[in-house]
Amino acid sequence: ERAPHSRSTAKNISGLEAARQTLLARFDRAPTIEQLAAICGLSATRFKELFREQFGCSPYALYQAHRMEHARHLLRDKNVTETAMELGYSNVSHFSAAFQRQFGCSAGKWQKLRP
Repeated sequence: ERAPHSRSTAKNISGLEAARQTLLARFDRAPTIEQLAAICGLSATRFKELFREQFGCSPYALYQAHRMEHARHLLRDKNVTETAMELGYSNVSHFSAAFQRQFGCSAGKWQKLRP
């Protein structure tokens, strides 16, 4: 039989995976840390700590990376403004800055350079 600590760890891992799936379910709006922590039955602070241990980055960093990967997919068929709006950005310049940070080039330049 497992020790109580092992069951707790397995429960945390299961809860963290459920929170990760919830976090990545939408591209236009991220759940709050409090909402994600509630899925796991953890405090916000403990949730962020365990999430980073399990997935190697903060919840927001994972969400943003996932969102920007989806942006590259959308940019095949949509312009920069349409992509930004579909991803929930109210300001195209905020989307453009996030894309530039993630990939090192602007969304418009990426569209022109892709095969």
